[in-house]
Amino acid sequence: MTVAMEEGHVIFQYNLGSGVATMKSDNTYHDGEWHHVEVARQQRNGVLKIASETIQAESPGNVKQFSSTPETMFFGGYPGEHDYIDITNEDFNGCIDNIVMSSVAVDLSKSKESIDTAPGCPIKVASLVSFDKSAPGYVKYDSPDGNGLQLVFKFKTEEPDGLILYTSTRNQNSYLSLSLAESALILRAAPGGELTTGSYEKYNDSEWHVVIATREHNELRLDIDDFKSYAVKVAEQAVPFDGPVYFGGVPEIYNIAAAASATDTNFYGCIGDATLNSKLVNFAQSQDRFNAHLQKCPLQKSSSVFEKPSVEEVRAEVSQTFLSDGCALPVEPAQEEVPTTEGFRFDEDYSSGYGFGSKRNSRIQFNALPGSTRADFKFSFDFKTTADEGIIFYASGKTHRDYITFYLKDGKIVFSFNTGTGAALMRSEQSYDDGAWHSAVVERRDEHGMLFIDGFQVANGTGKGDSKFIDLKEPVYYGGIAAEVADVVRPNTEGTELSFNGCLRNFRLNNQRVGGSHDAYGLIRCSANVEPGIFFGDGPRANVILRKRFSVGRVFEMTLDVKPRKNSGVIASVHGRRDFVILQLNNGSVELSVDNGKGVITARYTPPSPWMLCDGNWHSIQVIKNKNIAILVVDGTSTNPVSGKIGATSTDTKNPLFLGSQPLVQKRRGGATSERFVGCIRNVTVNKELEALAYTTFVGNVNAGSCPTI
Repeated sequence: MTVAMEEGHVIFQYNLGSGVATMKSDNTYHDGEWHHVEVARQQRNGVLKIASETIQAESPGNVKQFSSTPETMFFGGYPGEHDYIDITNEDFNGCIDNIVMSSVAVDLSKSKESIDTAPGCPIKVASLVSFDKSAPGYVKYDSPDGNGLQLVFKFKTEEPDGLILYTSTRNQNSYLSLSLAESALILRAAPGGELTTGSYEKYNDSEWHVVIATREHNELRLDIDDFKSYAVKVAEQAVPFDGPVYFGGVPEIYNIAAAASATDTNFYGCIGDATLNSKLVNFAQSQDRFNAHLQKCPLQKSSSVFEKPSVEEVRAEVSQTFLSDGCALPVEPAQEEVPTTEGFRFDEDYSSGYGFGSKRNSRIQFNALPGSTRADFKFSFDFKTTADEGIIFYASGKTHRDYITFYLKDGKIVFSFNTGTGAALMRSEQSYDDGAWHSAVVERRDEHGMLFIDGFQVANGTGKGDSKFIDLKEPVYYGGIAAEVADVVRPNTEGTELSFNGCLRNFRLNNQRVGGSHDAYGLIRCSANVEPGIFFGDGPRANVILRKRFSVGRVFEMTLDVKPRKNSGVIASVHGRRDFVILQLNNGSVELSVDNGKGVITARYTPPSPWMLCDGNWHSIQVIKNKNIAILVVDGTSTNPVSGKIGATSTDTKNPLFLGSQPLVQKRRGGATSERFVGCIRNVTVNKELEALAYTTFVGNVNAGSCPTI
């Protein structure tokens, strides 16, 4: 017998042994409000009552009672996964109270066991909302404080049209709207005019895009993905928008100002991490919400990182893999079935597989831990990595004075905790960035802490002050931290903020597995078929912004290793108004093109075979630009110096320096190939300085933590 929710509907089911009786509400009740539910069974007859609905059903067959009475009942979820295909395996996310069974009150605080629960009913925080095409909806939010508006958010969608945001003054004489129209973003304001990203940029690619839409002072501005900006000056000052703010669309009875939006279609997709005038938008505390799904994104590929892909799914993906002509590795890396015992790899970004990318902040956020960490505790986990820095676990109180953390620093494991009056810090003497599996235990007993690795105690420490307890608040971070908390976390982690770049498994607290309700970002199953580097996948967007504003100048040198999966594609580029530098593969040849303003200078390396550089091995490339001379060195073989016109020695650029094929490179000068670079890059230096790739900006289908080798 079960009472459950699916897609907002309440469902009552039971099976006496001769078939299932099912009662399902017509209405949905996932609105954040309290609802009273009654279910009853009299022999084969059942009834479900909720609000004004009454649904009745009768079980098939002749059996009238259960053959036995269960010893245990579960509320809110089921440990692990059950095998009943008619019943959801999703745990309930919300509050339950006032349970009465056969006139007897049930006190859940006296249960035999509780996992991922908390007393009371805390205020729900929802930073993610999604809208389904089959049921258009919207979220109505309070009007923002102050003059004008600045909205910061991320979104992804498959649809070319949709109203993302609309707000106005109460009389709608002034308004602001942000829409997708024919796959372009359009920001309209009155007074103010319109900004559009144009027809070249397509934002309905099912990838996350970060947008800052601003109407402040005398300016209308759009900033997208940290490297595209559009702005126009406005004669009139921004006014306070005292009307409501709508996300995803507006109610049918609400008439927006004429021509205020570039589309009359509702938005279908996901919106997340929004702030209005620097205040976090909590979609769960909206004034009104219709057909809006909180904390779920229908475009994500898996509902839980703890699910294992079925063999059929893996084979289907493998069957679509094909080899590029003559190249040793497939354009799409081969899929493999990796045992769950191998754990998860935490990478800086990975847009396929189990998680969804948050750039260099891959992690799991747990809403609760299976045991108490207020006094004594013991965490255990296995890890392997070749990186020398990264956060393994971080949890803190509201002010981050109370905290527990363990992380990798200079290849050594560090464990620290603070009761609010002084930190205990323990550090291993040995480095463990050797790519092998290691087992770690961190333990606190009273004010003392101990760090064990591979069964040996490697460090101990003592906290300071009189406080005995550590008070933590959700969420707790595993494998990395969210970008918005990095500034307050750094003082507690010796400046470490990067996600753990490696594999983690068997995470336990006080010998209990850490699991339950969680959000996952940028995870893949751990595999032996990877190596260090950056992987650029196939698709319209896959690039890295090495420098946001880069001037090539008179002398420029760049080195890198490449392992391509196609024999054509732009490897690196930077442009100015006229000048540029482009490094690309073109039908197997390596080409360096430079323009100082007086014509293109091209150095070209042509190997014996057009497939030599995509033979599955790493190849080194060195770019040298010295005044008006260009030189290429590939695998130690140098081209002859190529000279340009005398008089122009500086390459004047001020735009980003890209690694990989940025979307607009074909529209710029330089004769870039139409093919996108697919493959791996590592060991990048610019002007003899090694690039800290983990701190750069990744766009689209880029995995910056590891390169697949299959």
